[in-house]
Amino acid sequence: DPANANGGEWFCRQALEGEVLDLYWQNLVLAVVGETIEDAVSAGKDGSGVINGIRVLDKSRNFPQFKIEIWINTRDQAIRDGIKDRLIEIMTDGQTASGRGKVHPKFDWKDHTP
Repeated sequence: DPANANGGEWFCRQALEGEVLDLYWQNLVLAVVGETIEDAVSAGKDGSGVINGIRVLDKSRNFPQFKIEIWINTRDQAIRDGIKDRLIEIMTDGQTASGRGKVHPKFDWKDHTP
């Protein structure tokens, strides 16, 4: 995608219970629509309009595993790190401890270098 050629994506690929995935997705969609992720990282920098898309993929085989992706159009380290920190904060909002304790998403970065 040309809009992401100079950026990349934060992705989280892990086993998640359905209830946790639903909460993460709901919080992520509301944060992107409400621009609360970009607002949090735009202090002193132009962080507005950097998120180009989000999606969740079912990567399950013998156990439930999902991949959540957040595509952005910049490689700016400060903006990337701010988005990652804000993602974890927003996605886990409202999460209660389950039998395994509170699950935290683990994000990795992938460049979309042409």
